[in-house]
Amino acid sequence: SEKTIFNFFLNNPGEMINTKISWEDAKKFALEREGNLNVWDDGGESISFIMEINNEEVTVTMTKSRLNGKTTFVSVENSKILEQQVMDKLGIKIKNR
Repeated sequence: SEKTIFNFFLNNPGEMINTKISWEDAKKFALEREGNLNVWDDGGESISFIMEINNEEVTVTMTKSRLNGKTTFVSVENSKILEQQVMDKLGIKIKNR
């Protein structure tokens, strides 16, 4: 639920949390919020979507557990911070105008 995501963001921003949320329920929840589904050749799946918490845009990423294939890992992070981390990893620098 959105309340659960809100609590993850407040208490564990950016941390991948192992939950008992069923993967099918998580995927349905994310798809209802226009989530982008990723499926890998090895059967792994994740889905991410954007939402707003306290006037802050966050990226919610839900990943199917590779341990049992039935539960979900959830990560909630400020979208701008996540974008900067990805750019830093890729070595992309944007000059200020």
